[in-house]
Amino acid sequence: SDLFAAAQEQLQRNRQLARRHAVAERFLLQGLLGCARCGYAYCGRTTLGYRAQGVKVAYLYYACVGRCGHRFEGGAVCTAPHLRSAELEKAVWGSVRGVLQDPARVLDEWCRRGAEDSMSAQLRAQQAETTRSLGVQEKTLQRLVDAYEAGAIDLDDLHARSERVRARIRQARTEIESVATQLGQVVELREVAGRLSAFADQVRSGLDELSWQQRQQLIRTLVSRIDIDGERVTIVYRVPAAGSGNSSD
Repeated sequence: SDLFAAAQEQLQRNRQLARRHAVAERFLLQGLLGCARCGYAYCGRTTLGYRAQGVKVAYLYYACVGRCGHRFEGGAVCTAPHLRSAELEKAVWGSVRGVLQDPARVLDEWCRRGAEDSMSAQLRAQQAETTRSLGVQEKTLQRLVDAYEAGAIDLDDLHARSERVRARIRQARTEIESVATQLGQVVELREVAGRLSAFADQVRSGLDELSWQQRQQLIRTLVSRIDIDGERVTIVYRVPAAGSGNSSD
């Protein structure tokens, strides 16, 4: 029946969402990592292997999307190395702990730079420029379609050229979403900066007892992004630390 079919479809969607959430909760830094070489994101990956006596084990690592050959015409666009998730997460968590253990220094730097106003202005300028660029690319795509319909270009040329334009459109939309999210966090950041000392006092003594979800929330509150350049890791904080971003090789 239609009702049975609809129920089966919903169950399948539920299973897919459950799998996505299970994978996401394995990777502490998911959504924060970007490749400095190609500009694409690093995403969590799991590979199954075997230890002695045939014991199956899951190996967790972060991989640059640019290395996924099936995503791009002509194959992979990046050769950045994979990074073991445990090692990278340990390094980032250690840096975040260091920030919390010196909150006065962070607050001084925040105030010195007037980061609230400058951050908002910079994000809004980036949003406006990317929105303008998106409009240009969408018009370019429409002109290509019009040219094909008018017989000025053939179908193969349309496919090749429009795919490049669509890739730029996807990238622009992703950037606009990211900037909008960051702008939405500015108000929260003002509060974070104002109560960072008290916050640090509360969690400093219990950092080792924080749950996985609490550590992820803390990292996302303080860290804007993490740039990966080979083995070099640069952490860019939302609340600027003195000398930020911090690097870990």
